[in-house]
Amino acid sequence: AINGALITEVRPNSAASKAGLKAGDVVTHIDGKALEGMFELASAIRKHEPGDRVTLTVVRDDKPQKIKVELGTFG
Repeated sequence: AINGALITEVRPNSAASKAGLKAGDVVTHIDGKALEGMFELASAIRKHEPGDRVTLTVVRDDKPQKIKVELGTFG
């Protein structure tokens, strides 16, 4: 088991989609800070503004990788 936030859906044209995130990715860190789950990811993102850039560490196919994301607006 991997601690982190499981991405279950990526909407077309969203910040996540533009960054290359995919359903099934598990976000384990944001800007180097470990995440236990979705609550911590949402809390960390709320501390930023649209247009801010963050680096997510995600596990995809059992391999960690860093993905830079420019945050968008919700909704």
